[in-house]
Amino acid sequence: MTLISTMHDPQLAVAAELSNHQVPKIRIAAFCETDEMHEAVVAAATDRRMMRATVECEIGGRKTAVALYSNAPSPDLIILERQAPDDLLLEELVRLAEVCDPETRVIVIG
Repeated sequence: MTLISTMHDPQLAVAAELSNHQVPKIRIAAFCETDEMHEAVVAAATDRRMMRATVECEIGGRKTAVALYSNAPSPDLIILERQAPDDLLLEELVRLAEVCDPETRVIVIG
């Protein structure tokens, strides 16, 4: 075990903790609404620590995800970018949950 103090330089501590870790073998699907988010996901997918993960990245939000997983098994992790107001977020997540496998995790970015 390596003890890293974040008291002096938190950025250095985070870099040291993450430098030797790999993402496990999982399927990740990202549904992006902006080009910036799409580019960020594509860039992250090329990181050497992501070599065991399968990453699919599409332009489209929750509706695209619901349409896709209505007829196909969902991945281990869904990253969902959402630019709309928050008032419908829970309702949209319920619709997504209805078509996803129970083990699927979701990260909402917005």
